Amino acid sequence: MANTDDKNNRIDHNRLFKALIQEFFEEFMVLFFPKIHENIDYIHLRFLDKEMI
Repeated sequence: MANTDDKNNRIDHNRLFKALIQEFFEEFMVLFFPKIHENIDYIHLRFLDKEMI
């Protein structure tokens, strides 16, 4: 039964990371990539729901 409890209590780090990047993407780009930031059209930016492999 402890194994089931562990699965229920796990944090979905992947989902949380994606949510953070989507929410703060422009700020992230300004901070870490200021020159690239100037060339991104944030109005038409769309995030994909799946990773590319």
